[in-house]
Amino acid sequence: MTKPLQKRRMWARRCVAFWCVLLGWLLAAPRLVVAQSESEQPPVTKTAWDLHIESPANDDGRQLAIQWKRADGRTDVAVWLLRREATAADGDQPRPQATGYGHPDLVSMAFLLNLPPAAAPAKDGWTEKIPAAAWELGSTHGYWTLIAKVDGDPSEPIVDKVEPGKSYVYAFLQVMEHPQAPGFFGFVGTGVVSWKVASQAHWFNTAKLGYLALILLTAGGLFGFTWLAKRRTLFVRRIAGIDAIEDSIGRATEMGRPVLYVTGVDEAQDIQTIAGLLILGHVAKITAEYDTDIRVANAFPLTMVIAEEMVRQGYANAGRLDAHRPENVMFITSEQFAFAAGVNGMIMRERPATNIYFGKFYGESLMLAETGFVAGAVQIAGTAELTQMPFFIAGCDYTLIGEELYATSAYLTREPDQMAQLKVGDLLKVVVALLVVVGVVFATLAHNNIYPFTRFDLMEKLFP
Repeated sequence: MTKPLQKRRMWARRCVAFWCVLLGWLLAAPRLVVAQSESEQPPVTKTAWDLHIESPANDDGRQLAIQWKRADGRTDVAVWLLRREATAADGDQPRPQATGYGHPDLVSMAFLLNLPPAAAPAKDGWTEKIPAAAWELGSTHGYWTLIAKVDGDPSEPIVDKVEPGKSYVYAFLQVMEHPQAPGFFGFVGTGVVSWKVASQAHWFNTAKLGYLALILLTAGGLFGFTWLAKRRTLFVRRIAGIDAIEDSIGRATEMGRPVLYVTGVDEAQDIQTIAGLLILGHVAKITAEYDTDIRVANAFPLTMVIAEEMVRQGYANAGRLDAHRPENVMFITSEQFAFAAGVNGMIMRERPATNIYFGKFYGESLMLAETGFVAGAVQIAGTAELTQMPFFIAGCDYTLIGEELYATSAYLTREPDQMAQLKVGDLLKVVVALLVVVGVVFATLAHNNIYPFTRFDLMEKLFP
C-alpha cells in the first residue's frame, strides 16, 4: 500500500471518528441538560403540593413549564397561578401560604399582595369578598400577575412565557366561589409559594434533528463533491443556451457588430444579478479573444462598477487588457421603463448582432426581447423570475430556465467549489423529493388508521 493511500485512509478514519463523536455528544447533550434541571429542583416535602417548575425540553430560555399535584387530590377547588419577579428575600425552598382573618381555611390577601393590614380587602367572617371580574388572566394585583386558572390539577404542564435572565416566584392558590355571593370568591385551604426559578436555555433542540441531518448532509456533500471534483470530471448536463454564447459571439464578429449584455434591473446584492455578473466575465473573455466590442447596460451604479471590473478581468484573462474600453460599460438609469427605453434605443441604433439578458427582469422583459427580435439579433436570456420566463422563451432564441442561471458559472468554469455546490443542490432536491413521497405515504396510512401509522406524522416528527 502506497504512502499517499495510507494517508488518505488515515484522514478518512479521523473524519468518521470526529463526526461520530460530535453526533453522539449532540444527542446526549439535551438529556444531560434536562437531567441537571431536574436535579437542581429543591425538595417539596415541606408542603402538601408536589411542584415541578423547569424549562421545557428544547427551550430557548424564554419559557417555564409548571405542573403540580395536591396531596388531597381535590378536584372541586380550582387553582389560580400567579407570578412575580423574585427578590433577595425569596429563598430556594417552597413555603406554605399563610392563613388569616380568624378562619383556618382562608389565605391572607394582605400577605399575598404584600399589602399592609389596613389596605387588605374587606371581609365578612367567612371569606374576603373579592369580585371575580377584576381577576382576569393577565391582570396585575400588587406585585403579582395572574397567568392561569385551572380546575383541579393539570394533566399537562402549563407553559409560561418569561424574560430570559430573570428569576421568578410563583404562587399557587386554591380558590372557591362564595356560596352566598355569586361573582365573588375567596382563597381556601393552604396555598404555596414556590422557590426562585429562572428559565434555562438548552444546548440542543432534539425536535430539530431533521434540520441537523440536512445541515450535515449539505456539509458532507460539499466536502465529498469538492474532493471528487479535484480528481475527476463530474458530469453536468448540457445547457444549450450557454453552448450558444460562443457561436453567437462568433456571428457578431463575422458581421462586425457589437454584443449587448444586460445585467437585469435589480441591485448588485440580488442573487440573480450576481449570477449574471459571473457569466459576464466569461462572455467578456470570449469577446476579447474574438476582438468584438461588448456593450454592458446596467440599471444601478454599483452594478456598473462591478460589471466594469468583470469585463476588465475577462480581457485580462484573454491577454488583451489594452483592448478594454471602460466607457462600453454603462449606467443608464434606475427607473425601470426608462431603462428599458434606453436599452431599446441602443438596440435600434447600434444593431448588435447578439443580445444577452442575464439577471432579474420584470415587465420590461418582453419589451427588450421584442425589440431585439425586430433588430434581427440572436438573443439569449436567463432569469429565475417565474412570471417573466414565458416572455423570454417566446421572444428569445435560447432561454436559461430558473436554476440553470445559477448553474451556468459552474458549467463554464468547472471549478471544484462551484461544481460541488451544483451537485449538492441536486442531491438535496432528490432528498426533498423522497421526503415528500415518504411523507405522503405515511400521512395516507395514518389518515386511514392503519396500525402502526395511526396518529404518526413523519414530517411533523422530522421538521416540526
